[in-house]
Parts: sequence; structure tokens; C-alpha cells
Amino acid sequence: MGPVQNAIRERVHEGDVMYTPGASQPFRVSRINLEGVVLELGRHGAPTLLPWYCLEGVPGFLRGHGDIRIGGFGKVIRIAPDTFDGYLKEYMGRLTAGWVAAVLEKAGVVEIQRTRPASIRLSSRFGENDCAQLK
Repeated sequence: MGPVQNAIRERVHEGDVMYTPGASQPFRVSRINLEGVVLELGRHGAPTLLPWYCLEGVPGFLRGHGDIRIGGFGKVIRIAPDTFDGYLKEYMGRLTAGWVAAVLEKAGVVEIQRTRPASIRLSSRFGENDCAQLK
């Protein structure tokens, strides 16, 4: 298990209801398993897998960049470079940045700045030299 998986397993639990940072849309953590975290998203609770290999790459993506804008181009699948949404779309074809940011914030991996446009940064717990100690 990597440091992000450990952090999520410590602080996020199946059945947790969370809210996106910008629009405060509710969503539910359905499962946490060997593949990753499954969220129920949208009005119909569509199951969406957040794979561990994607989540474990977040600290590397954020490290040394300060605040990174969460969203991209609204409800468009087009990739917005240099955003958290752009990073996530390398792994999944859905708009998931706000939901993933909320999960990672609860796990202590990121901090969210909720002023518009919302942004995230790596938490001090996952700072430059700390990730090696968290493994």
C-alpha cells in the first residue's frame, strides 16, 4: 500500500457522504477495495472507480506547484492542461476532479482553497520530503 491509500483507508470509510468543493454536490463512498475507491456520483449514484495507481500519483503531480486549479472547462470532457481535472482525465474519461479533491482532503492528502476558481495544494503531511516517511 502506498501513502495515499494508507491515508484514505485511515480517514475515509464506506458509506461516508461528502460534498464537492465548488457546487457542494453530495456523493457517497460506496466501496474501498483492492482496486481503489468507488464513489456514487451524480443524481443516479453512478459508480465510479478511482484506481489506486491514479490516486497515488497525485502527490507527484502537485509537488512543487503550490495551488493548482481543480476544475477544467466546466462540464466538458476536453482536457484542461495544468489543472487537477487535466491530471485525472489521463486516467478516467469522467468529470471527477471535485469529488476526488474532497476525498483527498478528508484523507489529509490535499488542502482545498474554496474561493472561485477552487484550487488544491499538497497538504503539509504530504510535503516535499514527507511522502517517503508515509510509505
